[in-house]
Amino acid sequence: MSLSPRHSSQAGVSLIEVLAALAIVALMGAVAVVMLDARRTALDVSAERLTRALAEARQEALLSGQVIGFSAAPDFRGWAFHEYRAGRWRVIADHPALEAVRLPDGLTLEARAGALAARSEDASADIPQVWFDPTGFDAPFTYVLADDEDVRLVVRLDDGRVRLGADDGRALAEFDR
Repeated sequence: MSLSPRHSSQAGVSLIEVLAALAIVALMGAVAVVMLDARRTALDVSAERLTRALAEARQEALLSGQVIGFSAAPDFRGWAFHEYRAGRWRVIADHPALEAVRLPDGLTLEARAGALAARSEDASADIPQVWFDPTGFDAPFTYVLADDEDVRLVVRLDDGRVRLGADDGRALAEFDR
């Protein structure tokens, strides 16, 4: 008498069927990720980019021991980071994370609080509106990034953290560096 169970070609699931099911689930997951990412607007992408760049500027100031400045463009259509060299402020051109940025059409960036609004007559000699101190003592500020339908606030808190939020006060992301 045999103790082994009878095997039938009809019993169970084959390896090919399991792999096919996993491939379908993976494909559905990839489509879902693409669809979720497609809902991100130019405003959200630009706000996240600005928030990351500001956090990088703070980190760069702390590591390099030099003051890093930041300003919204005079036409409210972008931003630039500045460094103080040879007795004057200059736009940083050789740091990929701190490069000057032009915003997509329909977006504007404007200082709301805590930033100097003064501009010089010569656009190439602009004084930064805010700066990141190498000692870590940074004054709070708020910038408003907006399109025709929505607003994002980019805020530096008293403790130096940079926070991204909506105009209704909801925090969307926080970058503690």
